[in-house]
Amino acid sequence: MTAPASAALHAKLSLLAPALGSASTDLWRTAAPRPRYLAYLRGMYDVLRASVPLLERAARRCAELPPGDPTAAPLARYYARHAEEERGHDIWLLEDLAAAATGLPVAAFRTVREHAALDGGHLADLAELLDALPLTPGQQAAVGANAIRSADLLIQLFRRLARTGSSQGEP
Repeated sequence: MTAPASAALHAKLSLLAPALGSASTDLWRTAAPRPRYLAYLRGMYDVLRASVPLLERAARRCAELPPGDPTAAPLARYYARHAEEERGHDIWLLEDLAAAATGLPVAAFRTVREHAALDGGHLADLAELLDALPLTPGQQAAVGANAIRSADLLIQLFRRLARTGSSQGEP
């Protein structure tokens, strides 16, 4: 019997967990947290700014798929819902960055705080969707490859920020 798609994806991503944990630890291990946090906010802005248009494009692309594709409608709904959930988070990040010009007050951590509270269900939603879709082995492989590449890019971003964030001066 084949493992559910979400379990297969989890198994693949678990191979990257040590590297992600290490990169995250390196990012936040610093005697000067403010420059590192400012670099983090700048780096994450690009990620958050791109997420809604990317999700909206994915939803539109799914709507363009042939009517007989059993994955198109569920994926379109998932992408559209997730785009709405993420809308405006880039603005939060800019507000955090503006607040961090005065030090590191609580207001500078809104994006991190809100995402910790709001994103808890995203993994469960994705697992439920993946397990409900009639994915072919090729589609499962593509999902896994995409997830691994995304995690690797996050690891690279954290490592780059860990190297450059501590050497940057105050803005």
